[in-house]
Amino acid sequence: MFYKTISLLLLLLSTASFAGPNCDWKPVKTETTKADFFTLEVITLDCNIDYFKNDAITTQEGAIVDANNNVVFDRIGNWGPNKEYYPDEISVVDTPDGFPYGVILTSVYGASNISHTYHIYSNGPVVKKIGEVTQPVNRYQTTKGNGSEREVTGFYKDKGVFLIDRMTTEGTELGRCNACQNWNVETLALGNNALIPVDLKPYSFSKYKPFEMNKNFARGLYLQSQNKRQEAVEAFTRASDEGVVAADLWIAVMSISDIDENQTKDMIKLQLQRLLPKLDKVQKEVKHPSMIDTATDYIKMIKKTLLD
Repeated sequence: MFYKTISLLLLLLSTASFAGPNCDWKPVKTETTKADFFTLEVITLDCNIDYFKNDAITTQEGAIVDANNNVVFDRIGNWGPNKEYYPDEISVVDTPDGFPYGVILTSVYGASNISHTYHIYSNGPVVKKIGEVTQPVNRYQTTKGNGSEREVTGFYKDKGVFLIDRMTTEGTELGRCNACQNWNVETLALGNNALIPVDLKPYSFSKYKPFEMNKNFARGLYLQSQNKRQEAVEAFTRASDEGVVAADLWIAVMSISDIDENQTKDMIKLQLQRLLPKLDKVQKEVKHPSMIDTATDYIKMIKKTLLD
């Protein structure tokens, strides 16, 4: 019994979710859950090794089936070189009223940590993947330890915009050990078929609270998602005046894409020159690495164009 227990622990530690070549996965149960425009099919798999025949070692495989009964996405949440590792649990997420997409949660329960991922899909006749949110904050992290790590806090709405917070080491120094690793909380906004980073700050176990959007910045994001570009720029400009530096990035990017290429070369250069201060401000003042990288790329592009 001792050696069997040791073998079971080694299997757990080496695979995180009892997945991989150590098991000969066999389907034992199939369940389906209907979303608006697709069906999630979940197959529970058994490890199927005689040595562990008395141990409940299972995992799950997920697939999305469209209205025409075609599998459009399979092995949802699998990972590894050949997607040979499976999540432990897969389910359809109950989202807030008015949420425009379908969301699937995959969870992996490891020996020392729990990992969650949201997979977001369009709700329409043609099912498309919008994106993924890895490590969305859980109830334990958002309630000062009063909730469960197995329960994801999920999407919330502020100023008419759907938001979600996730844990990330982006923007932090690499810790010497798991316990001494510092974490940031990244807030993502749901835009026009995209997840948009809007905030990045150090995570505090005792002081966590959901992100509060600037009213004009939220309105700018909404108008941009509705392709009302001029009104969006006006809203972002008001947000910029109120100190929201991320709004300057939106103003610059949208203004660049709206430049009329049929103008004279000097006029185009003049318009680009006027946008440089906004991008410089973003590069110097924002904390989110992806925003800094975007501003830096645009600055390089503008300076190259000005020199031509």
